[in-house]
Amino acid sequence: MVGSLSSDPDISFLLSDLHDLLRAAKGRAATAINVELVLLYWHIGDRIGRDILKEERAPYGKRIISTLSKKLIAEYVALSQVQAKK
Repeated sequence: MVGSLSSDPDISFLLSDLHDLLRAAKGRAATAINVELVLLYWHIGDRIGRDILKEERAPYGKRIISTLSKKLIAEYVALSQVQAKK
């Protein structure tokens, strides 16, 4: 019965249109997420520059980034594992 519905020209057009709507929505969602991630990373860098480095370049800056990165990765990996179990 499902096969007979997809062969109906009106249903086929609707199905195609719905696929296009879904693809477009996924594209807009991905773009919005990417924009937010870029802003997040910029704000993180800005805060490190202001609060830790006091607007100066520091030779230990790479070490700070590495330390922060390890701590954040550990925290968010653990969080994602807890959420995945739910």
